[in-house]
Amino acid sequence: VVKTPRTQFYYVTFNMGDPILSKPKVRQAIKYLVDYDGLEKTVMKYEGRARQSLVPMGAFGALSYEEGKPFKLDLEKAKQLLAEAGHPNGFSIQMDVRTGYPTTEMAQSIQSTFARAGIKMEIIPGDGRQFLVIAVGAAGVPAELVALALP
Repeated sequence: VVKTPRTQFYYVTFNMGDPILSKPKVRQAIKYLVDYDGLEKTVMKYEGRARQSLVPMGAFGALSYEEGKPFKLDLEKAKQLLAEAGHPNGFSIQMDVRTGYPTTEMAQSIQSTFARAGIKMEIIPGDGRQFLVIAVGAAGVPAELVALALP
């Protein structure tokens, strides 16, 4: 078996027109509600490593493995930030997800940790075409939280 690095990555984007998600403290709280280590050890075990940097390891200007992970699951910090942003009891959002492995499993993990802070997240599955239409906003549907998977 040969392991070779690739430059594929998964990320979450926010609809900055949404009055809740446009708040910096809400977006920062969300960063503390993703179980990066848990995802790396389970869903992404054979897919890659958790990083919070777009520059892949080994590339010029890349952060080290530890520097590339400034956030970790911290429920108390997230709850504090949500309260400071005016949402101490959480809120409801949708996450449009391109169906398939590992994006569906990643969304379910995120949904689970969001719930622990009072954020009710509905997962809206779609195929690649539907997903891209929503991601660019051409469908006229409010995409509150979008998780992208690039092949």
